[in-house]
Amino acid sequence: MLKNIIKRDNIILFLIIVVFLLIGAYNTSPLLESYTYGGDTDVFTAMGKFFINGLIPYKECFDTKGPYLILIQAIGLAAFKSSFGIFVLQVINFSFIVAGAYKLTTLFNKNANKVLVCLVTVFLVNVCYQGGNFTEEYCLPFLVWSIYWITSYLCKKQDKIDWGHLLFYGISFGICALTRVTNALPLCVFIIVLCVVTIKEEGIKNVLKKILLMALGLVLVLTPFLIYFLANHALSDLIFAVYEYNFSYATSSLEPTTIRDIVHTILLIIPMLAAFAIGIVNCISDKKRLAVNLPYLLTIVIGIAFQLTQYVYAHYYLIYVPVIIPFLFSKPTAEENKIFTWIRRVSIIGTLAVMACIFGTLVKADYGYFQYKRTEAFEKEAKVIEKQIEQRYKNKVITYNMLASFYLHTNIKPCNRYFFLQDWLCNHNPKSKKEFDEFIKSLKAEYIVMDINKNGEKDNFIKHHYKEVSKTENLLLLKKQ
Repeated sequence: MLKNIIKRDNIILFLIIVVFLLIGAYNTSPLLESYTYGGDTDVFTAMGKFFINGLIPYKECFDTKGPYLILIQAIGLAAFKSSFGIFVLQVINFSFIVAGAYKLTTLFNKNANKVLVCLVTVFLVNVCYQGGNFTEEYCLPFLVWSIYWITSYLCKKQDKIDWGHLLFYGISFGICALTRVTNALPLCVFIIVLCVVTIKEEGIKNVLKKILLMALGLVLVLTPFLIYFLANHALSDLIFAVYEYNFSYATSSLEPTTIRDIVHTILLIIPMLAAFAIGIVNCISDKKRLAVNLPYLLTIVIGIAFQLTQYVYAHYYLIYVPVIIPFLFSKPTAEENKIFTWIRRVSIIGTLAVMACIFGTLVKADYGYFQYKRTEAFEKEAKVIEKQIEQRYKNKVITYNMLASFYLHTNIKPCNRYFFLQDWLCNHNPKSKKEFDEFIKSLKAEYIVMDINKNGEKDNFIKHHYKEVSKTENLLLLKKQ
């Protein structure tokens, strides 16, 4: 096994992965300063830091992503005392993604070049990576390998479904549910097709047995988290944050559409449309493999519909990588006519063109969404403010309408679970809004840190009850009068 791991091709693959993440994973890369200055991934990392420091997620610090993501952040931070630990986990995680993508591709083209598959996977991921460390990235290994084993069965590479694989499908769904439940969409499609095929071939009784095994896998992954949150009386907080709040957010967060958004959406959907076109060609050219191609086509159709009905960020598209890559490398049949061959080539060229258009984002290590001040300057200001806070009140501080990075650069623990961008965060849910309004009016915070350059709904109330203690170029520290 060790000899297989250290083969030349595998070493090349590993180096490609490391180089890509060093440049592309700018939210955690040790070579790059974060360009995000408190984007979403800083919230995730802050949640991991709070967890290490004893705060209970969702009950004492609030975010809408599931606890598996927080656990990843906490393990990385605990291992290396910095985001470099998260970067190391990303390298391991991405290695499983690429290995799975290659194995999956060999089911459609047994002669696929391993290094070429890795390169295309890396650049397709770059199209929607946005600096990495998002929920989709950590779900991808589970999605890729689940889809590989299901496809392998549909291709008749296995005489029967391995019970261990069924457990893994349940675990994979659990991981998605513990990060962002919509990430499970491709897996759900493949499981439904698997069940339909099994009913046809083995009968309903065998399907129920397989569903029970998948349910067992789900229980196995959920149980440790349920025990932790039940023991800390925080299960209702978890359910509210990750599911109830997310639903209200999804139904109330329609963003205005700009020309740039439309162009951006078209670029992101082109690889999916290209894969769909190739999939149709595969179905017509090789009707014997209809059951193999069907879940891929269904996933792409549902995925496109889902993406077009709401405002989406680029990283949402990462979960569709496992259904795009195999079609891009699928081998044409001997009977395929010239029109189908032309469609196949145009689709591949279109996808490569999109990757080329967005290649510059990898080189610059900046997707263009978070053009904020450099981290170094902000870190210095945050530390200056921290020094002005009395030691006895270090746990009675809250930032108001600020990004989460303040907590990454200081040893401050927030005294309210809504610790960042409160006006934006709380206005999506009436319960959250009421809770934070009552907190501010209670004057429980001894100190409040504000961004001088931002105006908030509660500025007047805060400045009436709190007095200025210290100020930097961008930050204002106020103490309760």
